Amino acid sequence: MQTDLALSNQARTAFRIELNNHLEALASCSAGDAAPSTTFPHQFWADTANGVLWIRNEANSDWLLVASLNGARVQSKSSGFTVGVEDFDSVFLCSGAITVAFDAAATLSNGFRCKIVNVGTTNVTLDPDGSETIDGATTLLCGRGEGYDVECNGSALYCPGRIRVNDLTEDMAPDTAADFVLGWDTSDGRIKKYLLQNIAPATLVIGTPVTGGTIGTAITGISADAWQIEIVLAALSTTGAGFSEIRLGDSGGIESGTAVQIAEHDSGGQIKDARIVVTKVSGTTWIVDVKGVAESVTLSGTLDRFQVRADGTSIDAGTLQYYVHLTP
Repeated sequence: MQTDLALSNQARTAFRIELNNHLEALASCSAGDAAPSTTFPHQFWADTANGVLWIRNEANSDWLLVASLNGARVQSKSSGFTVGVEDFDSVFLCSGAITVAFDAAATLSNGFRCKIVNVGTTNVTLDPDGSETIDGATTLLCGRGEGYDVECNGSALYCPGRIRVNDLTEDMAPDTAADFVLGWDTSDGRIKKYLLQNIAPATLVIGTPVTGGTIGTAITGISADAWQIEIVLAALSTTGAGFSEIRLGDSGGIESGTAVQIAEHDSGGQIKDARIVVTKVSGTTWIVDVKGVAESVTLSGTLDRFQVRADGTSIDAGTLQYYVHLTP
């Protein structure tokens, strides 16, 4: 029931009827599928179209979201859906590689909030309306085990409290005996902190010799979660002049277009302790850094393997050894 809440002078019966209407409007919080035409500061409006409760601001110039009028505030989702103003204060437990879309920020209004929790094993994509942004990006990935509080200011979406790695200050000299990193404990099913000195390097291969010839053994099985690989060539002895190179590849094999030169050497040359750092930039693009000289390479798919090769020369049998450290 909605009225103008103004009681006019009139005969007894008509007066009582209008008074009762005004009282019903007050008792029902001016319930209706559209906002009351006559408004007052601090007035409540039960929005029956969207199932939410609004309150008029002190200046009587705008409506502010207060609460949801719907019962199911925690919902499980396994397929894509769109978040609307009716989902104010909702918690969505999401599973599967789904996309969570959002109505326009102006429709959601300043003060809208909800929570997205990824209870599955694949990424959930948060996708604002049109060209609108969430934390400054057009889309945002919510990883497995993560949960984001999403808030709206009427023009964009934000996730307060979310750690944005690119905005952090890099510690160039970490104290391994006092500094911690966060990690997921699979056996315990929760996030924990780990003292740096207690973290063992994730070694993929140690001391794998090649069989000779111009091509080294391709090392496979690199985790899809790895974002950086450090490769140390403990020894590389060659015969004949030429240069050595490293190539990357996906599950389909080593790709020739990814070759990056390691070093030149003379006949019978030898390379020792050559350090190569391969860092993921985005998607399938990686930066290969050899002694401070970096080159960008792009793969056809997800990085899965690497290989050391020689051009115009041969790698002596048994002399090439890899020491590999993966950073997940």
